[in-house]
Amino acid sequence: MSSKEHVFKIYLLVYIILGVTIGLFGHLSAKWAQYTYITAASGPTVETMGPILVGLVIFQNIAVSFLIGIVLAFLVGIILGSNLETSLAKIFVPILGGFFGTLILGLFSILIPLVLSDPSQIFSIVSVITPWFTAAVLSGITGGLGGYIVSGFS
Repeated sequence: MSSKEHVFKIYLLVYIILGVTIGLFGHLSAKWAQYTYITAASGPTVETMGPILVGLVIFQNIAVSFLIGIVLAFLVGIILGSNLETSLAKIFVPILGGFFGTLILGLFSILIPLVLSDPSQIFSIVSVITPWFTAAVLSGITGGLGGYIVSGFS
């Protein structure tokens, strides 16, 4: 296995692990919000605002996972990019790793809460596709810039 393939696999593994843990955290925080604002509360306002709040908690967790993907792409681009031999590999492997890594991270952080939570309190998965893809593109760019920084110092 070449060093490029090895680094790319490490990249994806990091994103898979974080995606699953962020997804599980999203589900747990949605359950916490559901208990706090729907189950334990009462009155007509709870019936209206409770599901909205739980949906916002899930939305916030997914949005934060996209931000984490972008920051992680930069850091991993610097760290893992330094292990590659050529300047071109130091730039393009982090571009691909950041892009596909954020797609994977997003997949888990979106699907786990959507599958495990109450569907009446969640937004449509179609509405998240554009921000998810945009975060992946930004992660690829940011990862490439991290790799570029490393390539300039070797």
